[in-house]
Amino acid sequence: MGGRGSGVGGAVAIRAISWGGSSDVVDCGRGDTSGVPDRHKLLGMSELQTTGRRREVGAALKRVREERGWPAYRLAERLDWTPSHISRSEAGKRRVTDFDVGYYLGMCGAPRGEVEEVLKTVNEPDDYRLQLHQGGIADELRSLIFLESTANEIFTVEPIYIPGMLQTADYARALLQEIGVDDPSQIDGFVQIRMGRAEVLDQRKPPKCVFYIHESALRSRVGDPRVMNEQLLHLLFLGDRVECAIRVVPIAAGARGMTAGSFHIFRYKEDPPVVYVQHETTSEFLENDYEMDAYRNILNRVASVALDGAQSREFLATMASDYERQGDASGNGALGRLAQEQL
Repeated sequence: MGGRGSGVGGAVAIRAISWGGSSDVVDCGRGDTSGVPDRHKLLGMSELQTTGRRREVGAALKRVREERGWPAYRLAERLDWTPSHISRSEAGKRRVTDFDVGYYLGMCGAPRGEVEEVLKTVNEPDDYRLQLHQGGIADELRSLIFLESTANEIFTVEPIYIPGMLQTADYARALLQEIGVDDPSQIDGFVQIRMGRAEVLDQRKPPKCVFYIHESALRSRVGDPRVMNEQLLHLLFLGDRVECAIRVVPIAAGARGMTAGSFHIFRYKEDPPVVYVQHETTSEFLENDYEMDAYRNILNRVASVALDGAQSREFLATMASDYERQGDASGNGALGRLAQEQL
């Protein structure tokens, strides 16, 4: 049941004996490996306020354990931890070190790739996290997927594009084709990933979402008029949902409606909020008080000049008609299948 550490090149080799009698070895970068106890005790795991990073790590631990079909109390026995340590670690309410994670996942027989992904998150700071897209798209980031899928409320400000969660497949495909990606053969896969984000709105208990979309994003044509017509109709369709509010920020609002870029604020029923800011090649996850106050003030400023629900719906309907007429004039005005269904 215990774990012994021996290090080569500054790594900790954690050998966890699984229930089936086999052993799994997980290397954890933790510096000096001397003094690793035979029966590992949690290191520095006092009760503390949860953060997005800790909740993400905890959720990953719980998912791996449940995939193995192991109840928490049995894993606690194997690790020589208390059941409370397991439950609080999985809830993100205890400080978990890289050694803790390696020992836990090694005992569960997690694949090396999974362990490495979780360890990357463990070693990130709590209040400011910068993650690279590495040639992919932000929609693939595990942290974004986790925070988005567990939020109770999502507030989005988008001055440039239609928000990813609200995009149609044709709009997303045309956007990726026009802005360019490192490997064009991956575009179809990227579109499917982006469409998967919209599943958050179809959850049994979806989050309350408010999207502030600048008029410039609606007027900037992506693809042909048919694509834009169907995209605007899709926004009208989603805006009919109780949990999904779409507000147009008019150009006439001037500087008060402008922002330096897009951002999201994720709010949770019992946990602190997180700000997500997307850039071209990186994404930021912010949780310190200064950043939170700054983005909350920006959100309130934009909200104060946005059109209300009825005005926004009328604006979207008018623009959808405009794009339909443009399509008619170019000989491409027949409404697509999506548009027909939503009408």
